[in-house]
Amino acid sequence: MGVTPASIFLERSDYDKALVIFKKEGYQDQQATIQTSLNMWFWGNVLCGGLIGSSTDAASGAMWKFSPNSYYVSMAPLKASQAEWDRFMYERNVRRFVLFTYNHLVSDLAEDGGEHLVSLLQLLSIHNDQTTKAKVRLQDLSHSTENPLAFANAVLRNF
Repeated sequence: MGVTPASIFLERSDYDKALVIFKKEGYQDQQATIQTSLNMWFWGNVLCGGLIGSSTDAASGAMWKFSPNSYYVSMAPLKASQAEWDRFMYERNVRRFVLFTYNHLVSDLAEDGGEHLVSLLQLLSIHNDQTTKAKVRLQDLSHSTENPLAFANAVLRNF
C-alpha cells in the first residue's frame, strides 16, 4: 500500500481486523496489528449530546482512535552472517530501548543521571572512563533531534 514512511487510511469498519505486513526484498516479513482504544471525546459526546451524539459516534466508528498511532519495525535480513545478525540484534535492542524509554531518557539527560540513562550506557557498552563524554554527546543528540526515532537513529550512528 505504500513505501515507508507511509500513512495508511483505513475504513472504520476495518479497525478491528487491521493487520499491516512490512515487506522488503532480502528481509523477513514483519507484521503489526493495528490497535485501537476508546476515544475520550466519545464520553464528551455522551455527556453533551446524549444518546444521539454517542450513538452516531458508535455507528461511524468515531468512538475509536489508533493507539499507538505510529509503528516502528526492525526487519531481519533473510541471509546474514553471524556478525551481521549480531549487529542487527544490537541495533534492534538499542532502538527499542530508546523508543520505549525516550521521555525518561530525555529527563535523565537533563538531570545528568538516572536509571534509564545508566541502562542505555550499559547497552551501548560505555565504560566508566567514557561516561562523561558519552553523556555530553547524548545530550547534544537529544537537543538536535526532533522525535524518538530520530534520536534512536542518531544514537546508533554515533555509538
